[in-house]
Amino acid sequence: MISCRRSSAQRKNPALVEQRRANRPSVARALPRLLRKGEPVDGTLVLIGGTDLLHFQMRVAQSHLRHDMTPSYWSHVAVAMRCDTGLELHEVAIDPPGGFADMPALNGIHTVSLDRYDDRNRFPNLAVLRFPIEESPGETVCDAILKVQRERGLLDLTTLVLPWLGYAWGAGLPANPLLSGNGIPSAAFAEAVFAALGVELTPGLATKASCPEAIWQAARWWHQYYEKPLPPELEEGRQVAKPRGLYWVGQRHACLREF
Repeated sequence: MISCRRSSAQRKNPALVEQRRANRPSVARALPRLLRKGEPVDGTLVLIGGTDLLHFQMRVAQSHLRHDMTPSYWSHVAVAMRCDTGLELHEVAIDPPGGFADMPALNGIHTVSLDRYDDRNRFPNLAVLRFPIEESPGETVCDAILKVQRERGLLDLTTLVLPWLGYAWGAGLPANPLLSGNGIPSAAFAEAVFAALGVELTPGLATKASCPEAIWQAARWWHQYYEKPLPPELEEGRQVAKPRGLYWVGQRHACLREF
């Protein structure tokens, strides 16, 4: 098992709402459903659950983080951002669409279009999550992404890609990388970005083995951790600044599909 802590919450986060799986939208349509009026898309997390070999293996590997040892719904996480031409996803994938040639220069971080994960057969599970983040003029989500990209000496995301490829392909000695403290690259990237903004994305983990399941559990069970008091002049009591999200699960039990 992976070393982790159980949340003290007595119930699931009511702000994380499951949607009808038959109505699973594209990523581009899911984001506006979650965002409040005037709320920026930057920093919205997109969780994906895939069914091809790589994604299936990663879902199974995360079963060690679940009390019932069943595979995770999720295999990947990306950070949504608005750019000059529209919306895009920033991610560290072990199957980058453009290949691996620029991995060292970019610390594994690539930008992809939202429609990369719109195939409902290949990626039946989708979640869009907002964690409470407070950007400042000196530290925006974009700044945090660039910091992670440029400071490979502090966090080398490319070193996480190799053990996960070996595990998924059965190459070498393919032990579960999470059990050795090697997080799933996409989740390690997201966690580093949020850490640069002062947000703990996986408070339940006692190791550095970040993964989409840990982020999911933070949104689902650690909502009380994120509650913050407001100044008295703004509001009495506490502001529930907990994570919120929408999710669609088209495949609850991971199985491999051929394409």
